[in-house]
Amino acid sequence: MNEVYEVGCELIYGYVYEGKPIRYEELDPEVKDYMEGWRPRLPADEFPEDFPDEGGYTGDYFTLYRGICFTTEEAYTAFLKMIERGEIQIDGVSSWTVNPGIAERFAKGAGLPPNTSTYMGLVLELSPVKREETFFASYEAHNELESLYADRLEGRDNRKLHSLHEEEIVMPPGTYQVSIYKRIQTGRVL
Repeated sequence: MNEVYEVGCELIYGYVYEGKPIRYEELDPEVKDYMEGWRPRLPADEFPEDFPDEGGYTGDYFTLYRGICFTTEEAYTAFLKMIERGEIQIDGVSSWTVNPGIAERFAKGAGLPPNTSTYMGLVLELSPVKREETFFASYEAHNELESLYADRLEGRDNRKLHSLHEEEIVMPPGTYQVSIYKRIQTGRVL
């Protein structure tokens, strides 16, 4: 196994299975290129005959969603002010999904500790996203990781493994054009 492959796999494994952060700005360019090899596939990749190429782009893209739950009115109001121009600046890698229902679960507080009081949730929409703008799709790397790390995963409860169930696409740091897809009144204790 070469070093770039080993480092890239270990980073994706840590992120997917152990929740370890990826410090994008510190990645070696070769490792970053390897990880980008796990970008999500679009229908044009599978069925190019159905997607004519127009100026180097097939017109095939993703719409991504991200659910955010706010625990206070102040945090919610500050976030709305931050995105009032339709842009969001994200300094690290960020988790998005192609499934708005999954994002809605997070907007309702999934992933927060038990007994957390919530105020309001938002589902953000990011569209159009071309394949080359993404960093990697954890579900694309799943089979490789399952094979490579079978010994570490043996006997583990992976029913809630986010790479499969969240249809996750990881975006690199950047400024993105977003809109509010849905507002969710929570106001409850999880």
